[in-house]
Amino acid sequence: CFRIIWLRCPSIFLCSIGDIVLLTRPVTLTEGDRVTLTTAVLLATDGTGKPERLLYAVSVPPVHGQIEYINYPGLPISSFSQLDVAAQKVCYVHDNSREAGTDSFSFTVSNGLKAKDGSLEFLTKRTDRVPPTLLNNKGLQITEGGTMVISPNHLQLTDPDSPLEKLHYKIIEYPQYGQLYLGDRVLQDNQFTQVDVNNLLLSYRHYGGLAKLDRFSFVATDDVNKGFMVDGQLKEDLATFVI
Repeated sequence: CFRIIWLRCPSIFLCSIGDIVLLTRPVTLTEGDRVTLTTAVLLATDGTGKPERLLYAVSVPPVHGQIEYINYPGLPISSFSQLDVAAQKVCYVHDNSREAGTDSFSFTVSNGLKAKDGSLEFLTKRTDRVPPTLLNNKGLQITEGGTMVISPNHLQLTDPDSPLEKLHYKIIEYPQYGQLYLGDRVLQDNQFTQVDVNNLLLSYRHYGGLAKLDRFSFVATDDVNKGFMVDGQLKEDLATFVI
């Protein structure tokens, strides 16, 4: 249908009612969070002033989350109305995956007469919420005067939300009867990373002489969270690697 608009000038303008205008804006959220879809990020209008008749049908759902009604958490939905959006009843819930920093869903919005395709993008900010876990701390057996690589089988940190280069061992007490090496140089920075261990760059070289129990003490950190996990318990004091 058409609306006739009379102005003071003799011109007559014909404005089509029913044509859908769609506006979307990318949504930013923290991974694992829920964000409400509002008219600021998703708005369809057709000039009728009846948002309840503008229906969104999800054609391609999100990959790293789902669209839900706020009052029915955990249940993905495949359709909703512009009125639902205006009433802030619809949300996107991120699944806490770290595969990608973006997600989106595609849809068709229709008023029964006209339809328009669109998509809404989600930009996910990564966070570090989980402290690292000291998975292996098995110590080392070495002969007098010998040198041995400290591998992930001996010493290993894991962390679901931190890259390996962020997992640091900070030396508090050095060995007494030998030295730690990083590559072909004596360790001097008071720390090394899990990447160093995985690349077999960390080694211990015994001074020789009578065999004595040796050790070094450290704290494990991802440089964000306080402490580290050992056997499911948060630990904030020193850990000891026995040689």
